[in-house]
Amino acid sequence: AEFRHHADRRGIASGLTVYTISQMQQIAGDLDGAVMTAREAIDAIDAFDTFNAGPMVRWHGSIVAHHAGDDDLGSRLLAEAEQRAGGDAPWQEVWAPRAAAWLEQARGDTDTAIAWARDAGKGAVETSEVGWGVYCYHDAVVWGGADEVAVAMKRLRQHTSNVPTWDLVFEHAQAAFERNVGGLAHVAREFESLGARWFAAAAWANRATIIDDPVESCRDATRALTLSAARGIHPDAADLALSARQLGVASATAAGATSKQVAEALFLSPRTVDNHLREVYRRLGISGRDELSEVIAPPG
Repeated sequence: AEFRHHADRRGIASGLTVYTISQMQQIAGDLDGAVMTAREAIDAIDAFDTFNAGPMVRWHGSIVAHHAGDDDLGSRLLAEAEQRAGGDAPWQEVWAPRAAAWLEQARGDTDTAIAWARDAGKGAVETSEVGWGVYCYHDAVVWGGADEVAVAMKRLRQHTSNVPTWDLVFEHAQAAFERNVGGLAHVAREFESLGARWFAAAAWANRATIIDDPVESCRDATRALTLSAARGIHPDAADLALSARQLGVASATAAGATSKQVAEALFLSPRTVDNHLREVYRRLGISGRDELSEVIAPPG
């Protein structure tokens, strides 16, 4: 708080501080907060942008907007970033292709999104922005492209500091590359313990896509969707999870609502709610509502 207070007096310093907070909020799964904070960062930086950081923060804002499902805002911020880009700012080689990756993911073209994420990681490494490169490559891992970036990420690990979240990012990439279901479960739980809900969701989703057991696959995919928006996980996971209606009923029930309360909130009959719950229990392999908390993640 003290640092933020002093940074508020310095224009670009305040903007970059808030920009960093926005990145943390995205990882923690607070996408609404990340979008709002990204816009605050843009306003602060525009007031005093001596380092041409405005495009970088707009590219980040575009990413979190697409992650949250606000494609109009994402496209608008991307266009603004491209209009303002220029000079020798090294982050352009990182954030422009990373934002392009998220745009393609929003359009449903995962293969192209992974290719752009790989280019963003390469651009980061070439400009010595290794930390950002890790996250760019990790986007590819999240969407199912671990094979394309495994070697690059392995090389980067020796150049990063011993930060728990980063260590787990590397472990996630390796486990996804090896199709290691035990390793993916481990990193997912560890991400959750650190509050990195988006990364935890990505690990559960990656695991869901390689498990043959439909019950266990549904459990993992469903937990992923309750931890993060669908665009931040493997695109196939949504088809493996509970349906949107089942998920809504299950989430409300896991939060403690009765069938009558769920029915009123979702404009259903109590009998319909109970029918949905029976199907939910069958698909998740559980016996009743007391076990829902084992699968449905609590609100962030």
